[in-house]
Parts: sequence; C-alpha cells; structure tokens
Amino acid sequence: MGLGAVMLLACALPAAAQGFEETLGDEITAILKERPDAFRKAAQEVIAGYGRDGRIDVAGIEQMVAIRRAALRATQSRRLLLADLDNDGTISRAEVGAVLPALSASQRPRLLELHRRADADGNGGVDPLELRDFAQDYAESGFDEAKAATYRRVMLADMDGDGWVTMDEVARVVEASRMDG
Repeated sequence: MGLGAVMLLACALPAAAQGFEETLGDEITAILKERPDAFRKAAQEVIAGYGRDGRIDVAGIEQMVAIRRAALRATQSRRLLLADLDNDGTISRAEVGAVLPALSASQRPRLLELHRRADADGNGGVDPLELRDFAQDYAESGFDEAKAATYRRVMLADMDGDGWVTMDEVARVVEASRMDG
C-alpha cells in the first residue's frame, strides 16, 4: 500500500456512521484480525521511539524509515571503510588483504564477500559511488518497502482525523477489531 493510499484511508477513518470493516478497509481489517498485537507493537515502537508528545504523524513515520535506512547504510559502509587504510575513499583489494590478518576467522570471508559484491565494475576497488550504492541497496533490502508499510499503516488508526495517531487511538482500533471479529 502506498503512502497516498494510507493517507486516503486515514482521512476516511472518522466516518463513525460506517461499520468497523467499512471504515478501515479490507487490508487493515485483515491485519487487525490476524495480528492485532503486531499492529499494536509496531504502533508503540514508532510512537514511543520516533513520535513526540505521545503521538506520531506521517512525517514522523517517514523520518523513522529514513533513520533506520541510514543506520543500515552506515553499518554496511563502516564494514568496508575499515579497510580504507590510505583514506582515499577507495577500498582496494590490497587494502582488504592487509586488513584480513587482523580479523577473526569468521570476519575474513565476510569482508572479502562484501568487497566483491560492492565492487560493481569489477576493477578491484570499491570507489565512493560504488560504496554508496552498495550501502543503499543493503539499507533498502534490510528495511524494505514491506517493512516500511507496516509502520505506515499505523496512520490508519487516526480515528479523529487530525493527522496524528496516539496509543489511545491504536488501542481503540485494536479493541474494535476484536469485538467486530
């Protein structure tokens, strides 16, 4: 579900005259019926960790997605940058080879594999653009759109239509899904 669809559904939520399933739509109703505790946990994580004043809006969720992906990019970049011994921004095979003896037996093949995968043009060196692209791919696979959508769906609990979701609203939505099912 795209962000636009989430926003449209979120705006439709306050229609109190509609039944629970009609108000929330098929996708969120199915999620709440199958895994209400997972929905509550995702909401709690995003509100407590990235919201403010006990609530979250779309911008806060998008910031959380960006922060999570940035952390993954940094982790992956750091793994390779440890071998940039001359600090020229390019990690060569020779530099990786020089670092290997200092690593544990389990870390050596990981570094070699990371270097091989990041070296997109196969020239033996990972330049800054290759490193950036490799780290971005890692971040997008580690925190993919499906995972981001899990957190974006929290906005569907905006029962009063003010653009913010609180844990009270989440609790009401989860409870309503249990009573309706």
